[in-house]
Amino acid sequence: MKIIDISMELENGMLTYPGNNRIKISRSKSIKKDGANQSYICMESHAGTHIDAGYHAMEKGWKLGSRSLSDFSGDAIVVDVSDSGKAIGKSVLHGKRIRRNDIVLLKSENSKMGYSKFRKDYASLSMDGAEYLVSLHIKAVGIDYLSIERFHSDMSVHRKLLGSGILIYEGLMLKGIKPGRYGFAGFPLKYNGDASPARAVLIKG
Repeated sequence: MKIIDISMELENGMLTYPGNNRIKISRSKSIKKDGANQSYICMESHAGTHIDAGYHAMEKGWKLGSRSLSDFSGDAIVVDVSDSGKAIGKSVLHGKRIRRNDIVLLKSENSKMGYSKFRKDYASLSMDGAEYLVSLHIKAVGIDYLSIERFHSDMSVHRKLLGSGILIYEGLMLKGIKPGRYGFAGFPLKYNGDASPARAVLIKG
């Protein structure tokens, strides 16, 4: 069995979505002074690789604590849409052999660009793409950037997915990952919030 990490590494000052606070990691205790090394980590719930809950986009939406742990793992398919432009729609996703209850991971042109500098023109899921995934009754969808929908949108794609109970993973690292089927696990911290950092992995074999 091979486990492949597709999570961003948490680092001081790492890239965040515009308007969000940068992550801060500092030493709070040291062996020399206190007998043990200890760190202070301050970060947004949507920093790095993370999971969005319904409450992120809807005032009365579901929170992460309401979901079963089984919702955060299962059969996954990495779909290569890297040559499909900025808008990932139904026409792009149709015929990709996506199954009911799949965790769909979108490998777009974003993976070629990386996370060194924020780009407003990142590839994102369009509304008809979201509607198509909802019609397939998938379990979750993830993308290789800090938001699944276009920059400064009205959150309608989030609401469509989350309102249908579909988990959203953002900030995935899919560069070098071959398209195809995998096992997947990406668990949140145990708290009842609007989002949570996640350690997302693919499992092969």
